[in-house]
Amino acid sequence: MRSWIWRERYRRARDWLFRGIADRLPRRVVYFALIRAWAYATTGDYSETVATEVTAETVVRRWERSFPENKNRTEAELTIESLRRETNHHG
Repeated sequence: MRSWIWRERYRRARDWLFRGIADRLPRRVVYFALIRAWAYATTGDYSETVATEVTAETVVRRWERSFPENKNRTEAELTIESLRRETNHHG
């Protein structure tokens, strides 16, 4: 098979695994993880942001940007990569 098929199968299996883990986490853990991510998205470099006006997509993008390997990447690059992952299906 072509290598992109294996990459896609691997990506889907990995996503399925992480979704399964997330579904089994205690609600309290998920609650505080959400609070932590939302707080990150509205403090520090983003302190001018009004917390009630931030979308979930913005929170996720800002959280992804907090990791060292993404520090020098723009939000546009992260968004494009995210869209590619979501729409990466070949014929």
